[in-house]
Amino acid sequence: MSVITKKGDYGNTSTLNGNLTKGNSLLDILGEIDQLNTLIGLIRYHGETCDPNILQVVKDAIENNREYDSGDYSIKLSSEQLTSCEKFIEIPFNDEKTIGEFGYISNFLNGIQNKLFNISSQISYFNIDEKYISNNDLTLMINLLEKNVYEMERVLPKLKTFILPGGNLLACNSHLARCQTRKVERMLVKLRDDYINNNEDTNFNINNLIYIIFNRLSDYFFTLSRYYNFLLNNDNVEYNKDYIFDI
Repeated sequence: MSVITKKGDYGNTSTLNGNLTKGNSLLDILGEIDQLNTLIGLIRYHGETCDPNILQVVKDAIENNREYDSGDYSIKLSSEQLTSCEKFIEIPFNDEKTIGEFGYISNFLNGIQNKLFNISSQISYFNIDEKYISNNDLTLMINLLEKNVYEMERVLPKLKTFILPGGNLLACNSHLARCQTRKVERMLVKLRDDYINNNEDTNFNINNLIYIIFNRLSDYFFTLSRYYNFLLNNDNVEYNKDYIFDI
């Protein structure tokens, strides 16, 4: 089957809710979720290729009194980071992985990508039944997102103020995913409000758990950005309300 169908050549497309113009706000949301999914793929790629085994690098840094240099990658841990690293390597996330392993993060992000496809189908269906994703799946996803955030927060410095996006490529891409998640959330709420206020479709309904998913997902990407900076020995730059340009 070819990707070229020619059915959408004149600005319309087929959805689970029937044929719609591509200018429909529902299509906007589905497109934004698609963009979020692409950003997650970018994070996975860079996470999998930045080092063949980042956890081993950190372990070697600990064993070599805070310093490690493989030629392609070097790391030097502060005393505070050394203590935290020793703790997080010992934190079991499940029976096989630890939260410090990039492979686990990549696998978890892969799961999110798959579930986002299911959620897109459910949103497109315009119904609260469980045809494309079950309430159990949505609840499990919420619980896993929260567990990931709590586990990463256990090893991160206490958050005292706003931080500026930056640090390294993984952290920046995680911030982009956070912003994109918030955009999807806003558009989803606006779509709901517009339908309710304009009474366009009395049958319009979306499972409330889906709104919670995007709220938690934003928290996850924010924490993941901080975690990547911590793991790769980059500072999280704090917001300074009294900053003065040095010119």
